[in-house]
Amino acid sequence: MDFFEHQAIAKRKSIGLLFHFFWALAVIVLFINSLVYGLVYLPMTGKNFQQWLAHPLCHHTAAITTGMIMIGSMIRWWKIRGNGQRVATYIGATPIQEIPKSKPIKQLLNITEEMSIAAGMPMPHLYVLEQEQGINALVAGTDPNHTALIVTSGLLKHLNRDQVQGVIAHEFSHIFHGDMALNLKLMSLLGGILAIGQMGEFLMGVRVRHLHNRAMTRGKEHNLLMIFGIFLWLLGYIGLLLGRLIKSSISRQREFLADAAAVQYTRNPEGIAGALYEISTNPEGSGLINLHAEEINHMCIADSRILIFFRSLLDSHPPLLERIKRIDQRFLAKMRVRKRKEQQSAQHNSTTTQSLGTNHHATANHIFATSSVIETIGNPDAIHFMQASVILNRIPSLFKPEHEQYNPKIATWVTLLPKDQYARLEVLETIKAQLHDNEYKNLHATHQIIPYAFNELKLSIVQLAIPALKQLQSTEQDQFLLICRILIKADQKLSLFEFSCLILLQHCLHQGITDKQHNTITLFKNVKSEIELLLKTLISCGKQPQEDQIALYEKLIANFFKDAKLYTIIQIKPNYLGLALDKLRRLSPLLKKPIIETLIEAIIKDHQVTQQQSDMLRVICEILECPIPPIHSTY
Repeated sequence: MDFFEHQAIAKRKSIGLLFHFFWALAVIVLFINSLVYGLVYLPMTGKNFQQWLAHPLCHHTAAITTGMIMIGSMIRWWKIRGNGQRVATYIGATPIQEIPKSKPIKQLLNITEEMSIAAGMPMPHLYVLEQEQGINALVAGTDPNHTALIVTSGLLKHLNRDQVQGVIAHEFSHIFHGDMALNLKLMSLLGGILAIGQMGEFLMGVRVRHLHNRAMTRGKEHNLLMIFGIFLWLLGYIGLLLGRLIKSSISRQREFLADAAAVQYTRNPEGIAGALYEISTNPEGSGLINLHAEEINHMCIADSRILIFFRSLLDSHPPLLERIKRIDQRFLAKMRVRKRKEQQSAQHNSTTTQSLGTNHHATANHIFATSSVIETIGNPDAIHFMQASVILNRIPSLFKPEHEQYNPKIATWVTLLPKDQYARLEVLETIKAQLHDNEYKNLHATHQIIPYAFNELKLSIVQLAIPALKQLQSTEQDQFLLICRILIKADQKLSLFEFSCLILLQHCLHQGITDKQHNTITLFKNVKSEIELLLKTLISCGKQPQEDQIALYEKLIANFFKDAKLYTIIQIKPNYLGLALDKLRRLSPLLKKPIIETLIEAIIKDHQVTQQQSDMLRVICEILECPIPPIHSTY
């Protein structure tokens, strides 16, 4: 099953979520009506349940219950809508920029940068739950471009590099397979059900505080609050059980798939297996003390709130030991032997690193074709990690987020400066008036350390900068993009990288032309002009003679339409293509696949892929929410 099929299944499961939600809602409404009937209506009237169902009080009870749950779900959706950053803020996580750059923090940044480059997607926003000593992690967001990766302090404290890499690879799998967006919808829908129990706990707390204060003048009122609170708490607990049933039916198998994907990505089973083993032996386990631990339980790599009863039925994650055995049946035996023989963790790190290096060597022989490239979308392997590591090592430290003096604006602007050093100086003088003094000085100093073969690093540098650029105020983003456009226009030429960089930045910073409709497009005929424009743009950028470009266009466009417009050489314009990509992004996942296959075929037709063509394809795939790893220059 490939990336596109996983995405299609996730969309279908989103519809199934509604069924589960309304099923749980019906059970809760029936339970409340039964309680009201047994405690109030039957003692007062002596009438049977069928007569109760026809009574207005029954209808009002059902309406109030339904309204409370629906309102609770809508409030929860409003708090976490849009992107993973809101989820991180909602649960009280701290942005990594606000945490001192200790060794574990730098290691987390480095691993996430490496994974992002290998996957061909912007780096997620990183957050830490600083008060949590349990070992856990989760991703939240609606798509790969709006993602937050949240880890606990316990994870940074107890796991080594290979184990952290295994956890990050596991979480990236949830991004690629559509689980992340599905989990966010589940969190919103169940929010209303869980909110009832939380309200009950609050009302019981009012009664407890009353007893401590000995305020007996309003005793009866507080007793009523206590009774009502117990009623709501009991109702909320039933909602919790129903929510757990829904979570377990959706999440369990996907955890096994994410574990397997982590092994596939890293070619190091001891990474993710070792992380799960550390969770099983850690005194704090994976548990969280966070008030929202239950709400995010299904999003975590392991259970954040452990149930005492019915665990086999209600846990949203499979047992840790079962997950470890599926990854490597001999792992637990090896760990027992290793614990006896090895006293220092450095020996363990050396063993896993050696194992990883051997596997990298074994997978280095790839057959390059359209089918092999399309299979890498949302599915990076060990060779992509090796390439990402090489790329990351070649990027100057000043251009990496973990550097103390890192400036995402400067890092991005440097990629847009001309290659010739004298031309750079002229451009810097042109934009001097638009920059603050510090920005100008930093940019002037930074451009002098541009490394050899810088073109191969440019897109990765921009992708690493995007999370920090998103943190800027809207006025700062406008000013930043203005400088980008001035730099691009300075030499009166629009290179393919400059074009790709601009549409990526406009998309990620919401500065481009955005299609206001959100419904899924299921027919190619509804995006005919957009497909024609996209294909013409990519073919026009190639080095083939015009006759060959015409023949290639006619062959490829025939895969979609028989009456397509004739091929003409066009002048690429970011705004036009940005609008087209915004609309193509709404295609169903299975319709995106043939479009991307056609684009790949267009650029590897002559078996020579320029760096700029590769970058442009990666940017197009990123905007279409189908991240593709770096592509080799020769096929």
